[in-house]
Amino acid sequence: MIVEARPRPESGGEPIVQRHLVTPDYFRTMGIPLRSGRDFRDADINGQHFVVVINESMARQYWPNQSPLGQHVRLGVQATVANAPPREVIGVVRDVRHTGLRIDPRDEVYVPLGQDGWPVIHMVARSHLVDLTNLTP
Repeated sequence: MIVEARPRPESGGEPIVQRHLVTPDYFRTMGIPLRSGRDFRDADINGQHFVVVINESMARQYWPNQSPLGQHVRLGVQATVANAPPREVIGVVRDVRHTGLRIDPRDEVYVPLGQDGWPVIHMVARSHLVDLTNLTP
């Protein structure tokens, strides 16, 4: 990852962030509070405006004492391609401990599913049904 308007790290020294591809309403469905900015909208999925939502740890790390909203980052392969479009930070969500309660949250970036491809996709469904057999069809 490269943070725009910051000195470019040496090749191989780029910060590593955990990336999640999500759909609109992911944060609400998972109970992850939005701390500032906005959630993804349906228009972001196929939009020409590349956007991301980041977690609080990443916001503190790269934008201490200032708002990350409106800042830009380049991710993965994008980070090494000079003319690749940057992604605008549109929101900040609470940290999630994905790998255990004793492990500090890592810097995380959430990307709308339609704006990036990834070979593996996890599906999460939430239901208030007691009998889940009707959910699977």
